[in-house]
Amino acid sequence: MAHERNIELSVRLVEEHFAGVKLKDLTRDMYQKFINEISKNHSTATVQKRHTYIKSCLRDAIEDGIITRDPTYKVIIKGEVETKSEELKYLNFDEVKKLVAEIKKDMKPRYISRYIILFAIATGARFSEIMGLTWDCVDFKNKTVTINKTWDFKDKNDFSDTKTFDSKRTITIDDETLNMLKELRKHQNELAMKTGLRNTKNLVFINSKMEIVTNNAVNKTLRALCKKIGIKTITCHGLRHTHASMLLYKGVNIKYVSRRLGHKDIVTTLQTYSHVLDEMEQKESRQVDLAMAELDRTK
Repeated sequence: MAHERNIELSVRLVEEHFAGVKLKDLTRDMYQKFINEISKNHSTATVQKRHTYIKSCLRDAIEDGIITRDPTYKVIIKGEVETKSEELKYLNFDEVKKLVAEIKKDMKPRYISRYIILFAIATGARFSEIMGLTWDCVDFKNKTVTINKTWDFKDKNDFSDTKTFDSKRTITIDDETLNMLKELRKHQNELAMKTGLRNTKNLVFINSKMEIVTNNAVNKTLRALCKKIGIKTITCHGLRHTHASMLLYKGVNIKYVSRRLGHKDIVTTLQTYSHVLDEMEQKESRQVDLAMAELDRTK
């Protein structure tokens, strides 16, 4: 529904601002003026969202040969209405390395929040998906985890379905994360033998009392760690954005990133991480210039 609503709003804006303008007559200057106009009453995030949908449509027009140039090229996006969180919060690669190093200084299974934080960084999974993960969904042989359910803290305090059908997915995990999970499972088995407590739901991430931990508890640990090492404080959900941003900056294909995150469609990924993609696009355009310059030198 949100996707259809965004399309509807974007189409309405275009109809209002470009009435009578033929697609082939649309220039970069006209488009920038349009963006500037809607920026007066919207936040940067909203303007970026509308731009993403319009740009996608114009790209299709180029592919279909309707127009030959992209009027959205190098447009400057800036809303004048502030939002609660104007900038998508995520850690850069150096900050992540500092955080991981700090966590690993004191890794004990009783500090389950630390395990959850590392798993979030490694997978980009939503908090509810992490807490709903069960041991039967961890494939140690093939180095994958299957995300097929969530934990509902609000209503049922039990398993629930994933956010969308596309959120059900199987993703790869690295050796370090795999070893961390092995250590955690070994500890849980030893704890069960020692105390008689049972992991009745077969959950991967539970505390030493075989109880599930809350988002607030994990966020509290995460904030304390960030402050201790002097990096910006983010929430557990910010680790999902961190994971995605790291992959995109490393040049990982956006379709793969979208599937890994369990997004409904690639448009969601394009919208959410437009700041990264725009930066990558600028870098790639410079690579084109360098490649052509190299060719010119061979003449």
